Amino acid sequence: MNKEKRIDWICRILITIQLILVITGYISLLQTKYQLESPLIPQSLVYEISYPNLIASLITSGFMIMTLWLYFLNKRVLTIWVAASSLLLYEIWVVLFLK
Repeated sequence: MNKEKRIDWICRILITIQLILVITGYISLLQTKYQLESPLIPQSLVYEISYPNLIASLITSGFMIMTLWLYFLNKRVLTIWVAASSLLLYEIWVVLFLK
């Protein structure tokens, strides 16, 4: 496999991982909302619990839009840098606020 194809595949894999992280965050929000559905639990508490996941997904989705834009402009190396940095920021967010 030549270098350009390898870089293209790396970009695709990173974009796919970003998509998975975005979907996972929103699923976590919905799951928390439906598991804590009770008249005794205020809705504000449900959103407070799921707020870090929602923010992580929003940040990742913003980076994903930027990554897709760079990918379609054929800026492959920059795409890899932006996607990798967004995954790193996601992991830092998860370690600091979710654990």
